[in-house]
Amino acid sequence: FRNKQYLPHSLHHTMHEFYSLTQGKHRSNQEYYDEFNSMVDTAEESGATIGAHPGGINEILASSAIDPDHPTDDERTNAVKTATDRYLAVAFLLGADRIRYGTLIEEIENKFLRNKGSTSTAGTYPTSIAEAYDYLCNYKKDPKILSRLLGQGSGNDFNTGVAFALNSRQTD
Repeated sequence: FRNKQYLPHSLHHTMHEFYSLTQGKHRSNQEYYDEFNSMVDTAEESGATIGAHPGGINEILASSAIDPDHPTDDERTNAVKTATDRYLAVAFLLGADRIRYGTLIEEIENKFLRNKGSTSTAGTYPTSIAEAYDYLCNYKKDPKILSRLLGQGSGNDFNTGVAFALNSRQTD
């Protein structure tokens, strides 16, 4: 890997491939999960870092370290791992097929916004790739939401399946 290309070139290519990965409409959750994990492994083996952003690490240290300004080595190591896991979980979720899971992502975003002032945001975003995978596999769409999206139900029958053709010629 390192001997075939200039290292910054290889790292950029690897990161580009990672950020371009999406599930698509024909890929199963398992196939997407396997390819995503393979891509993460490839990036890490090549020396790239995904998800260990200072902002995410500092947010975790602020809530978990005894002294966030002077964390212990263990606190910093745990914060880096937690930040990376959360980042990868969100990356996996956001790469999921929007046709199947767009509503799930919106629901998670909305729930987070509603609970933003509370001390716990548990139950909103997944915190690991495995948990994000479980979100996709176990997601059930609310039939009321589906019927609204399709324009049906409770007096909102916008799509009745009836179409009319108009003849624009006038006869006298």
